[in-house]
Amino acid sequence: MRRACFALLLSGMIASAETPLAGRPLAQARGGGGMIVNHVVIWDGAEERWHPLGLGTDDKVFATSTRGSDLFIGGWFKNLSNPDGSQLKESFIARWDGKTWTELGDGLNGIVYAIAATDTDLYAGGAFTKAGGQPANHVARWDGEKWQPLGAGLNGSVYAIAIDGNDVYVGGYFFRAGGLPANHIAKWDGTRWSPLSVGPNNWVHSLVMLDGTLYAGGMFTKVDTMDASYIAKWNGSRWSRVGSGTGYWIMAMVAHKGALYAGGYFTSPGGKPARCTVQGGGKQGGGVGGGVGGPGYGTGCRPGQP
Repeated sequence: MRRACFALLLSGMIASAETPLAGRPLAQARGGGGMIVNHVVIWDGAEERWHPLGLGTDDKVFATSTRGSDLFIGGWFKNLSNPDGSQLKESFIARWDGKTWTELGDGLNGIVYAIAATDTDLYAGGAFTKAGGQPANHVARWDGEKWQPLGAGLNGSVYAIAIDGNDVYVGGYFFRAGGLPANHIAKWDGTRWSPLSVGPNNWVHSLVMLDGTLYAGGMFTKVDTMDASYIAKWNGSRWSRVGSGTGYWIMAMVAHKGALYAGGYFTSPGGKPARCTVQGGGKQGGGVGGGVGGPGYGTGCRPGQP
């Protein structure tokens, strides 16, 4: 399978190592030929140039996910512009089909920080309390026709979503899920919410599944009663450390070819120099090249290109 990697947001700039699809907070940037692209842009690896997606959005994009040739974006925007100049008034989430932007029902009533697509559904998490005009506390599911709540939802913002079969894991800054105590991370099994033991002691900003294990990264220093330096893993029944951690906040992670990549505010993960990006495989971790000069906020992969 051919793959392309999303770019990292590096101190307000888009940068990447491999054919990225980027959709992170970006005011305006000049693409190939000097064109202006607003908040979302795609890299063509064959032509080695950036391309706009229509005329972009009117404000920040925080999350991207793909299904086939469709790109879903979520963020702080309320309006999008198609290539022909037509306007789409969509609240905080939209779909790009390769030619035009389309709406997802009536959208959401607050910022979207995380989205994750399956073959049939799209999950969105953020700071919203309504989806499609109906109550949906900080997380909702788009079934292709309408928005659905996930039970009673969460009592605080969702910043990360990971899917494992029928289970949907969410992370963020909350303390209850479906009315039950759940510290910053919880699981939805399609019917009900459940906590993952006691959970982290602070904000979870990124979740990734790798080889059947859930990895959580963020601003926490403990999980349950165990010290965990901003990253931990869940095997379905208990938490454990990931090496000696990263030493400071993790803002983004992605799994690729059996390895876990992370971006954030750290400089010495596992006691080894690494400027804001790190690769981990098994029990070992190390920097990615020479790292980057600022925090990495987002990274991901999609099918499509090498």
